[in-house]
Amino acid sequence: MCIMLSMIILADDLTGANDTAIQYTQFGLKTIVMTQFNQSIDFHNFEKYHVVSCNLNSRMLGKEEAYEVVKDAATAFCSQTNTMIYKKIDSLLRGNPGPELKAVMDVTHADIAFIVPAYPQNNRIVKNGEILSSLENVNVAERFEDSTYVSKIITVKDLENSPQFLAKKIGEDYKAGVRLFIFDSIVEGHFVFISEISKFLQLHIIYCGSAGFAPYLLSDKEMSQTLSCRNTWGEHEKILIVCGTRNPITQQQLHYALEHFQSTLHCLEVNEDDQGKAIDQVSSAVISSFEEGKTKVFLGVSSVFDDVSFLNLIQEDTSEKAQIITNQIGCIVNKVFDRIKFSALFVTGGDTALKVSNSLGAFGMIPLREISPGVPLVTLVGGRADGVYMITKSGGFGDEKTIAHSIEYLGGIKNEN
Repeated sequence: MCIMLSMIILADDLTGANDTAIQYTQFGLKTIVMTQFNQSIDFHNFEKYHVVSCNLNSRMLGKEEAYEVVKDAATAFCSQTNTMIYKKIDSLLRGNPGPELKAVMDVTHADIAFIVPAYPQNNRIVKNGEILSSLENVNVAERFEDSTYVSKIITVKDLENSPQFLAKKIGEDYKAGVRLFIFDSIVEGHFVFISEISKFLQLHIIYCGSAGFAPYLLSDKEMSQTLSCRNTWGEHEKILIVCGTRNPITQQQLHYALEHFQSTLHCLEVNEDDQGKAIDQVSSAVISSFEEGKTKVFLGVSSVFDDVSFLNLIQEDTSEKAQIITNQIGCIVNKVFDRIKFSALFVTGGDTALKVSNSLGAFGMIPLREISPGVPLVTLVGGRADGVYMITKSGGFGDEKTIAHSIEYLGGIKNEN
């Protein structure tokens, strides 16, 4: 691969691949997102990029299968380049963070890993080894137990020491058998401090963390390339909004957006016996809305506003029913695009974003800018919707107005910043 490549990002879902890639785009690095990894990939297609962010679509897999998928991807990339690998993890550690990190460390023969799951920009902080969120607190060490490596928490109190002091302590811990170092992070300033520690270590480190931490691994030279993002992307007359997650935060955002735009949600009935009929009915309803002159049309599932616990959200990620539903949403988007050439999409939910992009034949995405923390604007690459704009959002990101703000941005109503 071309020498300009600086970073490979391995993510377990598409929204994670996107929200991490956009961090590097904002510093002027040429970045592309692979919507889904396959071993027959032609690496020459990516030679002109500094950063390649790869969706491994592994979150819903079992532990052993996830390990093998990540191992295959890491092996393929390592055979082409010696560039840095960043293991992106979910900010609530859904999926298989332990086995996936182990796969990267096994392939790269890394000595240690720095684990930094916090994302203060999205109100996700780590304190005393726990991710604190509005849904549920998550013990980080427990989620990495199945990596088989010994871990240690670097607390906020520890971060009051100098980088040199902590580097020395980490070196001693490494000799004692510790391989995973889990960092507390409450503010973005902690990211700067953590990245400084590595400069004083003569160890091979794999970095594993959130989209928020990712750009702090850039060199001073790379960070000096920062681009101005004061672009206007133009108005889009037909925008399809696809909500494929039941996350309580997204539910609140969707309620606000529907009221704000005085719109209704076209729902796929998930319990309909004849799913082919249900797909046709919803597709026709969405098409009719566009043909009647509506410029912003919402699509979701009938259970989108049901109450759901954090545990159920995790279980749904791996359920066969969830996969069937997202496939059906992809079919609807495909049918709609046959009749209505919408120029922009908003999609929430990583698996939904993948099925939507697959249904349109896209093999990649070019990140353009970040609308709000963790909410990137991209264009689709390849397929019949090549060049169509898309904003993707992880279910738990943003405040009440995030979906409405994103739609307004796409519509050219609110091209600020």
